[in-house]
Amino acid sequence: IEQEVINNSAQDISLLPYGLINRMRDDKQSIYILHEGPLAVTDGILNEVTYGEMQEKKEVTYQNVKGWFGITDKYWLSAIIPSQESNVDGHFNYIYGKGKNRYQIDYLGQKEDIAAGSSAKVTTNMFVGAKEIAILDEYQEQLNTELFDRSVDFGWLYFMTKPMTKILKFFHDYLGNFGLAILLLTVIIRIILFPL
Repeated sequence: IEQEVINNSAQDISLLPYGLINRMRDDKQSIYILHEGPLAVTDGILNEVTYGEMQEKKEVTYQNVKGWFGITDKYWLSAIIPSQESNVDGHFNYIYGKGKNRYQIDYLGQKEDIAAGSSAKVTTNMFVGAKEIAILDEYQEQLNTELFDRSVDFGWLYFMTKPMTKILKFFHDYLGNFGLAILLLTVIIRIILFPL
């Protein structure tokens, strides 16, 4: 998303870049084996906040950080990725109204001074879609976003589970069938662990 402001006035102005994601959510059971809710990577640290924690805290703030902000559930991710060149302030907000839970993720960038007769552009990237590992890795590399692949909750054994997921995907692409890919991966793991 590219935002441009053209200052046609006779005086200088100052503006702050802003972006947000808003999600309405009915009260339903969360899945306790993986993270669902707001998440952010700020200065290389993954911050996960559950929907329940948001309802208790009402607001979570990250000040003067580099990173990205989003809302995740089992299969989907909505994320805003401000410019990774400058620091921003990120906010998670919870509001209850009209019988619905509303969760808002937003960021406020650093002040942009725009002289009279000039213009300024700010680019914010956004990801809205299925959490496919290859696509998330591509975003991470192209946009220089740290830990973007961690929107998929691989758990504590990340160093093992992500490579195994990639191997399983490779077998699926080769065999054309997830059932056969799972069987082949199982056989290979059994062979490797057989001496133990």
